[in-house]
Amino acid sequence: MKYFYEGQQKLLEKFILYKKNNSNLDGFSYCSLISNSVGAQFFRLKEYGLKYLFSFIKEYLKEILSLGFIKEIKSCSSSFKENTNIILTWGFKRDFKRSYFDKYFQINSKKNKKFKWVILYMSNELPKNVEKNIFLIQILRSKYFNPVLMIKNILFVFLKNKLSLIKFFKNLSSQYILSTLFEEQFKKNVKIKNIKNLLMPYEGQLFQKKIIKTVKFFSPNSKIVGYDHTAPQPLPINLFCDKNSPDLLLVGSRNKMNFHTKFLNWKKKSLKIKNSYRFKKDQATFSSKIYLPYIIEDTKKYLKKLTYLLDYLKLRDFSKFEIRNHPAKLNSKKNINLIKEIDKLKNKKKEKFNKNICIFLGQTTAIPLALENNLTCYSICLDKNFGFYNPKFWKGLKLNRLKKDIYEYKLIKKNTFLKITNKFENLNTIKL
Repeated sequence: MKYFYEGQQKLLEKFILYKKNNSNLDGFSYCSLISNSVGAQFFRLKEYGLKYLFSFIKEYLKEILSLGFIKEIKSCSSSFKENTNIILTWGFKRDFKRSYFDKYFQINSKKNKKFKWVILYMSNELPKNVEKNIFLIQILRSKYFNPVLMIKNILFVFLKNKLSLIKFFKNLSSQYILSTLFEEQFKKNVKIKNIKNLLMPYEGQLFQKKIIKTVKFFSPNSKIVGYDHTAPQPLPINLFCDKNSPDLLLVGSRNKMNFHTKFLNWKKKSLKIKNSYRFKKDQATFSSKIYLPYIIEDTKKYLKKLTYLLDYLKLRDFSKFEIRNHPAKLNSKKNINLIKEIDKLKNKKKEKFNKNICIFLGQTTAIPLALENNLTCYSICLDKNFGFYNPKFWKGLKLNRLKKDIYEYKLIKKNTFLKITNKFENLNTIKL
């Protein structure tokens, strides 16, 4: 196991050097290992060579094809001109009922008049109830791939980067178009010089960094606060700190603070530990579940290793286990097929049933949440370099490698990953 631990640390040291030499805001800026972003795949290719070439080409082509779905990005409500505190977040039509409910801060926009909301709106149909303290910037998407839209968007990227083919290559993505047009709408409709405080559920996405850069330029005295809203990834390199990062980042545990200062270039004074605004104790959500990943690398391998794990655990009533698909992959043929194949395994005879466990396939941030709810977790992860939680980084975690790609996790100290309680933290506890 020592080899694996040291391998991850060396990888992080390489990433620090890579980011310090690649600080431009472009389509490769966002490096998320858990979603296999094109930026992360480029880093893998650069550092680990040709074995990641196919993965990089695959993700890059996906980004180009995504240009065939973007129609336009437009503003849909009243502008903000007065001195104000702003929350920048995402939203869908389902989040609007009588008013807007934000899942990241677990708060209703109607109940907090301290903030005005700028929402990156992801649904094509507009909500009926939009209050005066809400400003929507809507992404309109085509249901089907449209080659005319793709050509139009490629030309847009080319004209914006016509003096540099390298910039054109790196910005040929929906991320670039979204962030560029979002920034334009933000400048037109928000009196940036009057912003006092800007708060956002922060992921290090390109559009967030562009807005931060803009606000810092036009309103240097404003305070920009990011909320690291997710349970930790094994290696959350998307949160690397640079000149376009928040002034203050709210994190969920002492371990997160230590990781960010040691590996992600954050200064301790720029971090603050808070109880989770998004999550609370909820053991029933995770107990007796099998969770599918966002990306399924190899269905046959997952089934083979899951069969081994079930035999190891001697599960008799496997039929009582619920298979949870990833919410962003409900219509994925790969995911649906894997669910059917796992269902077939339920006919195998086992010896006992343990409801206090859960099983995860692939990379997922649900593992820390299940652990903080006092469950034992089993993970089948095919990426040995990037996919497992390292006890050297996350103090209070016990890891047992059962077999290649199969891990058992137990928590020996509460709040290893996140400080969660029986109720949500109140947004008003943020001192701006």
